[in-house]
Amino acid sequence: MSVILERCNPPLNQVAMLGSNPLKVYTVLYDAAARDVRGDCGGTTNWSIKGLASELGVRRETVAAALNKLLDNGFIQVAGESTNKGGSHNTVWRVTHPNMLDAVRYANDIMGPPSERLKKMRNKQKKVFVEFYEDFE
Repeated sequence: MSVILERCNPPLNQVAMLGSNPLKVYTVLYDAAARDVRGDCGGTTNWSIKGLASELGVRRETVAAALNKLLDNGFIQVAGESTNKGGSHNTVWRVTHPNMLDAVRYANDIMGPPSERLKKMRNKQKKVFVEFYEDFE
């Protein structure tokens, strides 16, 4: 699924309603995803929780809570997983195109909070099992 974020306005007012930390995290993710214009697979970013925390000067737990709020409100989605140089697994985040927010929120209403599914997958396997997550799409 391609999500090219050129020439569209990010829903910053809606994100701001979630709090200042989700807004900070979303701004960084949106900026990175908007630069990802790889044809039919753009709109993603590989920012790690640790990297976001360092960039924003906040704790990892703060970033994780902000990501969960963004996930559950449809502003971002899990697109997959990548392995970094150290062998750790990083989630690949897809920023939801503003025109698709209602559809993603509807799917979340039916399937339940994505943050809960992500937590179950991580606890079970210590990494994101993408095929499990895609079964719900």
